[in-house]
Amino acid sequence: MYHLEQYVTLLWYALTQDEALFCNKAFASRSIFLQAFPVLVPAFLLVNANHGRFSTKDSKFNLPGMILDNAISNNPLGKFAWVSMEIISPIMFIVDYFSQTPHLSNTGNMLIGLAFLVHYTHRSLVAPLFRAESLKPIHLYVWLGAMTFNFHNGSTIGWWLSSLGRADGYFIPGLLLWTLGFAGNTYHDEILFSLRKTGGKKDYSIPYGGLYQYISCPNYFCEIVEWIGLGIAAGRQCSPIWVFVVALLAVLVPRARANHQWFKRTFKDYPQRNALIPFVW
Repeated sequence: MYHLEQYVTLLWYALTQDEALFCNKAFASRSIFLQAFPVLVPAFLLVNANHGRFSTKDSKFNLPGMILDNAISNNPLGKFAWVSMEIISPIMFIVDYFSQTPHLSNTGNMLIGLAFLVHYTHRSLVAPLFRAESLKPIHLYVWLGAMTFNFHNGSTIGWWLSSLGRADGYFIPGLLLWTLGFAGNTYHDEILFSLRKTGGKKDYSIPYGGLYQYISCPNYFCEIVEWIGLGIAAGRQCSPIWVFVVALLAVLVPRARANHQWFKRTFKDYPQRNALIPFVW
């Protein structure tokens, strides 16, 4: 009789034909978070993760998220939660990418790995430390969940690209789509950062510009485009990247819906926009 892990592994193999799930037991065990999605996806639809505008300010389990006036030296724990839960992903990617033998020398794999590191360098260091004026506290359970996922995500993607498979997808179109998604994600995040910097504002405002004309969460939309592009470049067999795409959709789709509803409740003059996909939803 199959356990849930075996059912999920067989299903994922049927979709991706990724032989690494069977040929490398250590890699398969590191991919254990595949099992969680049949259980966790419904929870994302019901619960708003406690960070950002949905953070619980008075919880005893909050981790610090804010640096005032970028005074890092005066507040060494400021932004600790965000940086620490994100930086683990590129660290584990680098560790597993360079520690596997035999090591594949494949230009496509290296470029996909570079794209991964560019994204996470910006997400874990550049954006929180040098671009964001402040960050809301993050609840301990959000931090632990993100740490666990990012640990496995960075590890399995680095491992696969290093020694388990070769990028065999539509490489150039996929990488172009990743570039557009990354640029769009960064651009729309900058719009949000600028709102907090203008006049020293600490409260939320209605963002305008770019795809904000059409949707409430263009930064989420562009991040989804970014990772779908990288999956297309890597190919169907690169199961870790496609697991990440599934995880991203499971988190960002309900989060976009919640953000959209929050904006409409909070601002009576909020423009007519869709939540996540222009002209669709």
